[in-house]
Amino acid sequence: MTYEIPIIDREGNAACKALWEGELYHGEFTIIAYPGLEENATNVIGMIEKRTDINDVKYHSEGDDNLANGWHTYEGFICGLRIVLPSLGFSIGHIGGITPDVGLSRVAAIEAAKVNFGIE
Repeated sequence: MTYEIPIIDREGNAACKALWEGELYHGEFTIIAYPGLEENATNVIGMIEKRTDINDVKYHSEGDDNLANGWHTYEGFICGLRIVLPSLGFSIGHIGGITPDVGLSRVAAIEAAKVNFGIE
């Protein structure tokens, strides 16, 4: 499935968008330019290419694996964008709650933690 991640400028205007094609832990991203704003997408792509150090960073994951690699998973991609976009004057816009499924076993663990007063 394809998930859209809006990228906005400091005024809240659309700068470009990112698409994640795949699932929570497997997929590929694409940066899409809006007509007349191609330089924004080029700058985001360039920053992602330069920040190869983010490839090996482990982020907390809401899914079954508990950890997500930067740039290689949906959550890692989002976290990587949160690191690099401010240097370009951009941020992530409203995603709208449409994200890859975290998996039923993780959801069950979260529900069990609620019943057990947050102890997971």
